[in-house]
Amino acid sequence: DLRARLPNLKNRRRALEKELEGLALHALENDRLQQMNASMESFLSRLRTSTQTLCIIERQKIIRLLTKEIIIDGDTLTVHHSIPVSGKPEDPPGKSCLLRTGSR
Repeated sequence: DLRARLPNLKNRRRALEKELEGLALHALENDRLQQMNASMESFLSRLRTSTQTLCIIERQKIIRLLTKEIIIDGDTLTVHHSIPVSGKPEDPPGKSCLLRTGSR
């Protein structure tokens, strides 16, 4: 009787191992998304604080740094942006971050 059940048990074990692996990957992805969310919140907080004291020219510079591409197609306007995402949400508020790479 045990020999007859062994293939089914092995198949079930493999299925459970795959499910466990999937759950581990899901947890890892969830952690990464939470870190990204914290990083975005930190960036937005610093941006809100700094924009209150900036003149219009400095605000335009920030917009230009964040704007990667603007596509106009008939009645549609698409803005592609480049928002910095660091892996360290605990960075101090005064620390600057790279907004965009490449030359102008």
